[in-house]
Amino acid sequence: MKNTRKINGKEFVGDLRAGFSPHELMEKYELSGDDLRKILRMVLDASAMKKTEIESLPSLYEGTNGQAGIRRFQRKRLDYTMYVYDSVDQLDGGEVMDVSEQGMQIKGLRIAKGEERTFIARSKARSQHRPFVFEAICCWVEKPDGDPKNWLAGLKITRISHLDAKELGERLL
Repeated sequence: MKNTRKINGKEFVGDLRAGFSPHELMEKYELSGDDLRKILRMVLDASAMKKTEIESLPSLYEGTNGQAGIRRFQRKRLDYTMYVYDSVDQLDGGEVMDVSEQGMQIKGLRIAKGEERTFIARSKARSQHRPFVFEAICCWVEKPDGDPKNWLAGLKITRISHLDAKELGERLL
């Protein structure tokens, strides 16, 4: 028999609105990712929050099938500008919108889903952080208006050196 526990709905919604990340909610309420998805669905079904409120949470995403989901790794929006360039064609690159230890979302990169490349990441203020190199595969691309400057792409890091992983990790602090 499955053990069912009670979660105070008002407290949960309050935590969501207070800015708790999905990872913090999962820890506080001892939830799995699937449990959290079910509770978010219950919150919507009970009209305790609007769908747009839930979708605006920084660690949630909308997949290509329109289904809201929970990121496995918490993403961070940087408080400075960082660009990612193709290591072969440095004219092909884009701005990092958010980043995690496993990947990043890039705006303006011309890439196709499934394409794997080697990239160089640089901060706009070059003295702020040293550049780092990594290999990544494109997991998804959104082309809202057909203009490559507005494309959004999700990159999953497939290979990165220990030193460059450390540099990436420092940016996530």
